[in-house]
Amino acid sequence: VRTRLDNSIRNMRAVTDKFLSAIISSVDKIPYGTRFIAKVLKDSLHEKFPDAGEDELLKIIGNLLYYRYMNPAIVAPDAFDIIDLSAGGQLTTDQRRNLGSIAKMPQHAASNKMFLGDNAHLSIINEYLSQSYQKFRRFFQT
Repeated sequence: VRTRLDNSIRNMRAVTDKFLSAIISSVDKIPYGTRFIAKVLKDSLHEKFPDAGEDELLKIIGNLLYYRYMNPAIVAPDAFDIIDLSAGGQLTTDQRRNLGSIAKMPQHAASNKMFLGDNAHLSIINEYLSQSYQKFRRFFQT
């Protein structure tokens, strides 16, 4: 069981790295309005909570940008014409489930949220999530 879990985690990290690289390299493709809203939100949060650290503000911005803007495109790429399906074709249930599992990784990384409690069996991913958050952090500061 442990070997299978390790293999699955290794595969998930490899696929997540591809998604993360694609996201980070596409900062210029994020609509200006979305980037402006993120900047205004960050400035407003900083004004409202002057004692909050940069990391805390970026967690909020990261969660907003990733969860509302990027996550839907990952879990339902067919709805956004990101993938080309033949006429009448659709993603299988397994493909949708896999995309949902993959989408959780950058979601946790974007908000610097670690796997704890009920998901403690995934805690071996936490170091990877922390490293990925640093990449997202630079992305969100752009």
